[in-house]
Amino acid sequence: ERLEEFLGYRPLSHEAIRNRVLQAAEKEESWCSKEKKSVQVLFVEVDGLHVRMQQRGRCNNERKSKEQRIAIVHEGWESKGGRTNLKHHRHFKQEGQGDFWEAFDDFLQKHYEIDENTWIVVGGDGAQWIGECTSYFQQCVYMLDRFHVARDLKKYIGHLPKEWKSIRKMLASGDGSGLVKQVQKIGQELIKPEHREDWKRFVQFLVEHEEHLKDYREVLKEQGIDTSKMRPMG
Repeated sequence: ERLEEFLGYRPLSHEAIRNRVLQAAEKEESWCSKEKKSVQVLFVEVDGLHVRMQQRGRCNNERKSKEQRIAIVHEGWESKGGRTNLKHHRHFKQEGQGDFWEAFDDFLQKHYEIDENTWIVVGGDGAQWIGECTSYFQQCVYMLDRFHVARDLKKYIGHLPKEWKSIRKMLASGDGSGLVKQVQKIGQELIKPEHREDWKRFVQFLVEHEEHLKDYREVLKEQGIDTSKMRPMG
């Protein structure tokens, strides 16, 4: 609802994408393309889902968590029957303990003609391993998932109507520089006492990811790519 409020339409949320990936992965469908496709831009949403696993031990209820790294890749958006759907979306679930991006790159190479002119737009929650995507692809834009950023901003400054309204507009417009400057201006005394330490860490997180708050479409426009049919990520 928060994203819909400041975007003006209901986007496919990060949580919805993650749920769809899991559902598709469980079916273990084989959908290898007959021939590779050549596309100018590919969009990727990535997440790490912690799954609890039953373990044998002193107690039968002993469990440990395992991170399942998943991704959905698509070619953009299309409208059908008044609804917006992902175009030619495909799912990837990492198997084994190897490097995620190396395995994902192999996955893409099986289905697409990837060259120096192919742009990969990646959305994620800021985890270090997700940010490593930029070292694997020649042309790559990494964006923080706005679902997570909006959720945390609401938690920390939702009680400050003026600041929250201004900052959420910057988030929606992809003004990363303006957003970071604005959050840095908020005095520690305005944050609820129980959230102050977490707020300091969150502000530092935003500072470190300032460039990843920029709307990817601005980057693509600078490269002469038509973004008129592209939607925000996350």
